[in-house]
Amino acid sequence: MIPTKTDAGRQALAQRHPDLQPRDRQLLVLCDGKRDVATLRGLCGAETATALARLVAQRWVLMQAAGVEGAATARPTTASKPSASLAALSAPTSVATAPLQGQAVAIGAARSLASSKMYVLDQLARQRSAASDELTGRIHGCSDADALRDALVDALKLLAQQASAPYALRVAQRLQAIAPQDWLPTIESAIGVISEQAAVDLAQP
Repeated sequence: MIPTKTDAGRQALAQRHPDLQPRDRQLLVLCDGKRDVATLRGLCGAETATALARLVAQRWVLMQAAGVEGAATARPTTASKPSASLAALSAPTSVATAPLQGQAVAIGAARSLASSKMYVLDQLARQRSAASDELTGRIHGCSDADALRDALVDALKLLAQQASAPYALRVAQRLQAIAPQDWLPTIESAIGVISEQAAVDLAQP
């Protein structure tokens, strides 16, 4: 099945609908009518089925069979029918959970520079600070892959400072799962540093 944004879904993104949770927003952005459920699960993790069910119930996403086009503007007659079609998605997946420190995650979906950039930009957008705005501009202005990689790693460090090290660690682990293969040594090095900081933070009363 191919999850596709409806007109209502695009409107919800544009207007930052209050019922659109941050994790669901990321998934909704990725529902472009090209990625199938397995690919989205690889990008967004094991909770993809639950998140898709919420998006379908809100009529922000329409599930359509592969090869079907032009259905993105259609709306399901009831929320229950498309939600029922998602029942099979709850089955265990082969996607491994990113380790705290260790080897890269094996995922079925292709690793993507664009997905990595979009994911980190979404995390920075939640910080609403001058530093995050400056780093967002730097990321948008990157002209090559190495510069983008370094900017995204700097974003992880900023998240550790402005949000928390445990939060930055979760973001780093997700980035580890979707980033280009040749970025992994740099990301794993950053994970090691953030892990030590997270351990200190969690040990504090």
